[in-house]
Amino acid sequence: MRPPRRPRDQAGRAAGTAAVAGGRAEARNAARRPGLPQRGRPRGPNRLRPEARTAVQGTIAVDTALLDNLHPGAEVISADGKKAGKLYAVVVDERDEEVTHIVLNTGPFFPAPGFGAPNLVSVPVEEMADAQEGKVILRCTKKKLSAMPSYADWTFAWQSNRARPSSISAEAPVWRPAAAAQVAMGSWAIAAPTETTHKARFEREIVQGAHVWRVTPHIHIGDVGRILTDEHTDEVEALVVRRGLLFGHDVILPIRFVMEILDDIIHVEISDEELERLEPFKPEV
Repeated sequence: MRPPRRPRDQAGRAAGTAAVAGGRAEARNAARRPGLPQRGRPRGPNRLRPEARTAVQGTIAVDTALLDNLHPGAEVISADGKKAGKLYAVVVDERDEEVTHIVLNTGPFFPAPGFGAPNLVSVPVEEMADAQEGKVILRCTKKKLSAMPSYADWTFAWQSNRARPSSISAEAPVWRPAAAAQVAMGSWAIAAPTETTHKARFEREIVQGAHVWRVTPHIHIGDVGRILTDEHTDEVEALVVRRGLLFGHDVILPIRFVMEILDDIIHVEISDEELERLEPFKPEV
């Protein structure tokens, strides 16, 4: 009988990366860090999609160690040495959980509102030449980058087998270009480390420090302290909610209770009884 899968603390994945590029993969394996999934990288025998097989043979392979070095807010430099923007997010294909694109914030970077929304650009992961601490280097020039498509943010689609609270919009999925505008404002939260995940058929970035609110009654129950993932599938299984007015300790909130994510706000549907039964979080020593 297969033992139950143990959630893995994704916040600890930063340790174990070697400084020498040639040793990064070995260091990652030694530290049991699967890292971000690589596009076209098989996860088992014959796991590649038919369209991905041709792409892998005809395009530049992306080293997994480079994906491990991606950090939100990192400076992005084009192939001709020009500043191209800052790393905003990574995009994961929900069919096989492989990284397909990186998303750049090309500005403006004004700290105050009223100066216009920043431009978010979707760049194929094959255009990434290198990733270092705080820096990403592209294979394409800044001129080629300017012709790449814009990135649009999505909300979650509601699960069909669950009742929808009246406070949640019936439209799903929803284009939310206004969310991009908040990146340039003082209220933005993307400066904190983010973890990329997906729920149902849509992917989404969960921001550490995001505020967790119950839908009914509408009260704040805490903030996201950590993100727990399954060590086999790399899927998000639970959030660690930091102590607040409601809790005297950190608790594990299974992802099934998450109804909607709106930037740095997470809505959860959970009863009083379920809330009281949440297990305390005990970090590994």
